[in-house]
Amino acid sequence: MTMIEAWARAEAIGRRQHGVVTAKQLEGCGLAREAMRWRVERRQLVRVFVGVYCFPAVRPTWEQTAQAALLWLGDDAALSHASAASLFCLDGFKRRPSMLDLIVPRNGVSSRRAKSLPGNVVLHRSRTAFATTRVAGFRVTDLARTVMDLATTVPPARGLDDGLDDALDSAQRMYPGTDGELERLYARARSGRTGTRRLRRLLRERGGLATDSPLEARFRRALRLGGLKAPRHQRPVFDARGYIVRVDFIWPDERVVVHVDGYEFHQQRTQFERDREVANRLTAKLHLSIWVTSRGLKESHWRDALKVALRERGPQLVLL
Repeated sequence: MTMIEAWARAEAIGRRQHGVVTAKQLEGCGLAREAMRWRVERRQLVRVFVGVYCFPAVRPTWEQTAQAALLWLGDDAALSHASAASLFCLDGFKRRPSMLDLIVPRNGVSSRRAKSLPGNVVLHRSRTAFATTRVAGFRVTDLARTVMDLATTVPPARGLDDGLDDALDSAQRMYPGTDGELERLYARARSGRTGTRRLRRLLRERGGLATDSPLEARFRRALRLGGLKAPRHQRPVFDARGYIVRVDFIWPDERVVVHVDGYEFHQQRTQFERDREVANRLTAKLHLSIWVTSRGLKESHWRDALKVALRERGPQLVLL
């Protein structure tokens, strides 16, 4: 194999790994140690860590730093916490974090190697075994462990803003079965682990209710903070003509319906007409409709109206 062919193979590996390659991989391509040093001297390779290089022609990115750190720490390491949540695209963590979180077994990496990591990398050592999976080509902690780790680092809720609740809700929405995985993880987790009580409280409060959007999750949180009676979620409503609509939230005994909507979904003319038809048919069934928008969620008018409606309408006929 010629040097040109060996270098082409190395570049192909680098393209798959965000411009990062290890000395072992370079050797597998046919490049000797002396050839690596020659490439480093001529800035065709840049040493990131001992035995880990990047191609200078590839623009540095968060993904490149993550890949280099994983290769440096070895097969026992995985992205975790906010970094893993970002790759899972959980609500509140879709942007790449400024800090890079990685996790290793408690005695999996030497202190000397850990100290060589850059300042924007946080290394967590786990006392318990952790499951991993691959997301977007990266080794990360599995979803249940990621959510539990977030519970130890995400700041406490402030009003309607709760990063942990947002992440948990999107995990339930995008990855069905999350609740069961979390419960199994609880059973194996050490007693008193920071964040466990908070996460269990969130699961208990939602009672298996998984919302369809971040806006619905915030509305459910507003109900809880306001001490309002829990509704039923995503229920179909019918009349003599048949199916009317699947409502976001409904109190069937009081016949009160809340529609939680963003502007972008209802600015089309056909949707505008459909909304009016739905409202009329619900009114004909003696249902009271309350509309809550993303902008108006933090205001009190809808909450006051809902409290009055639930109090004055009282238990009526149950929906068929």
